[in-house]
Order: sequence, then structure tokens, then C-alpha cells
Amino acid sequence: LSALSVDDRNNLINLVARKDSIQKIETNILSNYNLKIIEFALLSVFVQFTKFNKEIDKVCGLLENSGIDRGLIEELVTAFELRKGNLLHEAKGIGQGNFHVTDVSWTLSCDLSSSNSSTQAGDLNFKIAFENSENKDSLEFYCNPEELQILISKLRDIERHCEKVSNVK
Repeated sequence: LSALSVDDRNNLINLVARKDSIQKIETNILSNYNLKIIEFALLSVFVQFTKFNKEIDKVCGLLENSGIDRGLIEELVTAFELRKGNLLHEAKGIGQGNFHVTDVSWTLSCDLSSSNSSTQAGDLNFKIAFENSENKDSLEFYCNPEELQILISKLRDIERHCEKVSNVK
């Protein structure tokens, strides 16, 4: 063989070897990535079931429906039951916390018509803003007078319920 064809053959062998190596690396990375996804999904399932105090047989049913081996399910459930107390304690801190309202402000807004403008009078709206002590994540919304009355009524219901609960103790 000529020197050119020997070099071409060696380059081709190196290229095939590199492609093979790259494919093995990609397969390894993807399998590790998939394992992380599966691990995260299982952990999420157990945290949610713990947080909402679901029965363990429902966890087993969900995992069986997912096609997981029965032996593996038993191992997972055993590990889950051993750590359920710690997981329950940790799960209570996960998620959105209660919004502690420290101030409420409101603004009245309305579009008015003018003799110089073709704009007609608009709807009366209230801008309600609830603020917390850290002055972040404030809750703002607009409502019309009817919606404001409903909100006030619901807040009064909450107040009565809280008074009723506090009197029971």
C-alpha cells in the first residue's frame, strides 16, 4: 500500500475509535443523567406522599404502575418507613410559606371623561396591595366594588372562624 493509503487507513481507524469513545462517553453521561432524574422523581414522590400523609400502599401502587420491580419497591418502602419521621419534619418546610401581612394599602382608580377627550368614564377599580414585613413579595391586585365586597365578606368569615377556633381552646 502506498504511504497515502496507509495514512488514510490509520486516520480512519483513529476516527472510528474516537467516534466509539465519544459514543461510550455520551451513553455514560446520559445514563447518569437518567439515573439522577429517576432518583429525583422517586424522592419527589416520597416527599409529596409524606407531606400529604398518604398511605404507604398508595405509594406501592404508584410505583408498581410505573413498572418498577416489586423487590426494589419493597426496598424503597422499607427505607422510606425508616426515615419517614425525618422526612415529614423536612417536608413541612418545603413549599410556599404563609404570607404574613403587615400592611394593606389601597388606591381608588377610575377613568373620567372630559369635554376635550372622547374617552368615556370607565369602571371604578380598587388597587389592593398586601405587604409583608420584609417588604418583598407583596401581593397586589385590582378589583371592582362588587369583588371588594366579596373579599371583605370572606375576610370577615375568616375572622369569625379564627375567633371561634380560639374560643374552643
